[in-house]
Amino acid sequence: PLDAYYTPDRLAQAIVAELPIRPGDRILEPHAGGGAFVRALVEQHPDAFILATDLDSEAPGLQLDGVLWSSQRDFLQCQPRGGLSWIVGNPPYSQAGQHIRHALSLAPNVVFLLRLAFVESKRRIPFWAEHPARHIWMLAERPSFTGGGTDSAAYAAIWWDRDHSGPTTCQPGWSWRTPLIPGEQS
Repeated sequence: PLDAYYTPDRLAQAIVAELPIRPGDRILEPHAGGGAFVRALVEQHPDAFILATDLDSEAPGLQLDGVLWSSQRDFLQCQPRGGLSWIVGNPPYSQAGQHIRHALSLAPNVVFLLRLAFVESKRRIPFWAEHPARHIWMLAERPSFTGGGTDSAAYAAIWWDRDHSGPTTCQPGWSWRTPLIPGEQS
């Protein structure tokens, strides 16, 4: 009911490892959920300030150590004080456009894990003209958000950077599980 499909830890770790986060950056995970992105941010950037929100007050990601501030709230109503450097997470797909626009109004860098179909929709042509991405990592392996296998959708991590003025770069076949662990599904 809350579109709660938790990101695998390994995928969140791989995405966060790609980002040029600096010491002192303020980073919000607006859909903390199971906490994969929060854990990855805290582990890889202990010198950053990590904030987390989630619509579900019981979301495990709100209870993690290393988080400067966490709160149960609707991200679309969130107006953090003090400014943000990054917003990183996995938004509800049914409201992805709204979440991206709101995130871009709050932070200069936004990275969201989305269905790859988000980039191909004809009705989103105006969106892409207004909000071109800096980089798209097209996942080579489909993640399981339920622990029970993958679905038929392709996924990508998309980075919007307000200061970027060049073309969008795209990295097809980006492997977040390299090397593959024996027995893992690809």
